[in-house]
Order: sequence, then C-alpha cells, then structure tokens
Amino acid sequence: MRLVRRSRLILLGSLLAVVVLAGCGQAPSSSTSGPIPAATTSVSMTNATASIPAGKPVEIHRFEQGQELWQAWIEGDIVVWMESAGAASKTGLTYSATSDWDTVFRFWSIGDGQVREVPGVRLLAPKIPRTTPYGLTLPLAWAAVLPGSSAAPFKLVWAAPPEVLSENYLFHGISAWSPGETPVQVLPASSVLLGAQASGDAIAIPVPSTSYSKMAEDAFDPANWDKLLMMTANMSAPVEVDPGAPKLPESALVGLSPYFSLLTDVGSGRSGVSIFDLRSGQKLALQLPAPPQLDPSVVGHYAAWYTENGDVYLADLDTRDTNKVLSLQTDRSSVPSVALGNDWLIALKPWSSFDAQSAMSDPSQHPGADLIALHLPDLRRVDIAAVIPKGEVGSVQVSGDTVLLTVSPAIVPMPHNEPDWVALQVLRLK
Repeated sequence: MRLVRRSRLILLGSLLAVVVLAGCGQAPSSSTSGPIPAATTSVSMTNATASIPAGKPVEIHRFEQGQELWQAWIEGDIVVWMESAGAASKTGLTYSATSDWDTVFRFWSIGDGQVREVPGVRLLAPKIPRTTPYGLTLPLAWAAVLPGSSAAPFKLVWAAPPEVLSENYLFHGISAWSPGETPVQVLPASSVLLGAQASGDAIAIPVPSTSYSKMAEDAFDPANWDKLLMMTANMSAPVEVDPGAPKLPESALVGLSPYFSLLTDVGSGRSGVSIFDLRSGQKLALQLPAPPQLDPSVVGHYAAWYTENGDVYLADLDTRDTNKVLSLQTDRSSVPSVALGNDWLIALKPWSSFDAQSAMSDPSQHPGADLIALHLPDLRRVDIAAVIPKGEVGSVQVSGDTVLLTVSPAIVPMPHNEPDWVALQVLRLK
C-alpha cells in the first residue's frame, strides 16, 4: 500500500494568541467583501525538492506589518496556510470584526516558487455581540489538510466561524479545495459542528447535541455529541461513524493510513487518546512505556510521542513494537518541537537548557535550536546545527524529505504579545 508523505506536529510553537473581548461596545459592521478574484490554481505536483539546498533553510514567505499566520501545513511539494485577510491587530485585546480579520488561504509550490491565494474563499470575521465580554481563541476558523493518494490529490478542508460570537463557539458547514480544482461545499452552511480532529490521513468532526453548552459541557465528551463524522481525501463527503469503534469504507482508505487517534473525555475531567484501526474499528492496545508530554502523533503506520524529560518514543502500529529512539535531555525550560512523517521523525532541540525567567525578561537570550532527523525505518540520523538562530523560536513539520519551519523572534508572551514577524521556511534533508 502506498502511504502518502505526511507530517503531524507533536508540538507547535506558540503562534495562536488568546483574544479577550471586553468593553468593545456595539459591534462594527462585518465585511461584505465579495469573493477574491480567481487566481490560477494550476501548480506543479512533480518532485522539485532538488531545487532546495540540502540542510539550508530557505524562506518562502514572511508575515509582518500585522499580517497574521494562523496555521500552516506541508503536503508533498506544496505548503498551505491560513491567514488574516489584512493587517490584524498585534494584541489580542483589540479584535474588531473588520475585514482585516477575515480568513483567507494561500499556498506555495516548490515547483514554481509562487505564492497564490485559494480563489473565491473568504471567511468573514464574526461580529461582536452587544453583550460582552467574550473570550475568543484564534484562528477564527478550523481547517485541516487531508493527505492524498495515487488516486486522489490532497484536500484542504475548513469550516466557517459563527456569524456572531457566543459562548458556544460552534462552526458551520464544511468546504474543500484541491490544487487545480474549484472549492466545493462538502456540508451545507446550516450544519453546526465542533472543531475537527486531524490524525493519520483522516479527520473526525463531532456534531454537538442540541443541548450542548460550552460553559457546562466538555466538547471532547462523546456524550455531548449527536454524532461523529469522518472523512479522507478519497471521499466527497464525510460519513457517520461509531465514536467507540470508528470504521471507514475500504474505498476511503485506498493508498492511505488506516490508523487514527481520537481524543475523548475519559472521566473526572480528564481526556485521553485512543488509537483505532479504521479498517475494523478496533482499538489498538498500545502500551506507552512512559507517559507522553502531549498526545501521541499518528502518521502512516507509526505513532510517536515524547516525555517530560525529552525522551522520544516511536511505535510501529502494524507490529505494536515500541522503542525509545531519542533522548533529547530537555526540560520544561527547553521544550522541543517534534514532528512525525512517513519517512522522518524530526525534532527541534534548543541548543541548551536556559533560565526561563531570564528568557522572559530578555527574549534575545533564547538559545535557538538544532534539528535532529531520524530516517524511518532504519533510524539513520541527520543533524543540522543552528537551524533556529539565537533569539528566535520555531516549530517543525515534515513531508517526504522536505521540512517546513515556522520561525519567529522570541518574545515576552504576556500580556497578549505577538512577534513582529513570522516566517515560513523550507529545507531539504540530506
């Protein structure tokens, strides 16, 4: 079975700000901008990674002057991201519901090096109700990239935010786009959804019960779901599955990973991840030798996680074999960023441990990070020093032999600070 080159983040750098809406008064008018003029969506899908120098980061796009990057993905030779339509505020205290806060999608192809916008897609920023305050966590919309197969290209899928902010921040409808195609509606705008969970080569989308209240209910508790939907790039629309034993049709998994991790409530206010085989709906009895710092990441037939002291574990989900493959010797003051792909396990490791209080008062002293890559399955190691310079922070993804870095200057995170710039960079592993 051909497994598509795909990455999942185990830890993402802190790029998503928390917005507090307080004393905003009457809501300004929401943007009435029409669709963005269509741009060509024909991009090179051939392997052009040789044009990227091995081991040397190359910047492909920089977000500055208020332009907000909310999420980015790499799939094959294409980088896709979700961003603000204009110069949004650099502080979470001044969300304005103007057209600058609308959401658009752009992408970059290694084949031609051009940045393009997904045509005709603009998600309007929610209006602010008269009754304030309200809390809002960016990004405003949810989106995910579904890896493709030899029979189908990858799909960018997304849901729109509500028209007006409320305590129950629910999403509406699902749309999808693939390179060279026109965006299509997958579920109507009348559909009300919770945020999707992406894992392996699929997404799971909970539909809340009519009585769901964010103030009183847990969004990860299946008891608060009316149903659970799942979708892969091979499917034109999601199908309903059993949350306790999710199973997809054989046609949905052709050329794709059959494994999926689902985060659910396990009682007493705690959540946990269960890894399922979507061919049968069977829950895998995967034993974790050490507690993960974050939930295990699943890609292809692998799962990976790291522990509080920086030990990185890799599990083969076909055989259930689990091994410690890295000892990063990090701590709470030097947290790594780790990503899993079908071909590589990647870690961004700070050069050294550092004093958290000093770094808070003088972010320029943040040590930067080296890159460590383990080729799968032979665990051949590649080390690239100082990928993240001193005074900067970053997160990492990987697809095939191409690494995507999201880099920004280190900052004092509070109160509601954001970096002056964020850059997307790519490099090729040797």
